[in-house]
Amino acid sequence: MIRTIFATTLSAVVLTTAFATPAFARPRDFVAQLSQPVAERVQIVADGALWTCVGDSCTARIDGAASIQGCRIVAGEVGELRAYGSATAPISAERLSACNEAAAPAQTLNASNAPN
Repeated sequence: MIRTIFATTLSAVVLTTAFATPAFARPRDFVAQLSQPVAERVQIVADGALWTCVGDSCTARIDGAASIQGCRIVAGEVGELRAYGSATAPISAERLSACNEAAAPAQTLNASNAPN
């Protein structure tokens, strides 16, 4: 009897794990809304994904959550951001402000290295 209960419980755990794990690993669409549009298409690697920026937005498919480090990288390349994250989990206004402030030195450096 105890073996049967144990085997049934173990089977349920294995099946639950097998079917639940892929749901957590699915990549989500992330967007960075730019304060100023980019003049031409830009590609950036941040948050373990390739971001493509066109016009006033950048998009990427990311496994997991948006990070402040990824936000800083994107903002450092394309300028101040108005929003960053997925549709269901954007970063807070406070974190976005910190991201933009931290990226400001990189934005200045990128602008000074731009060809004339």
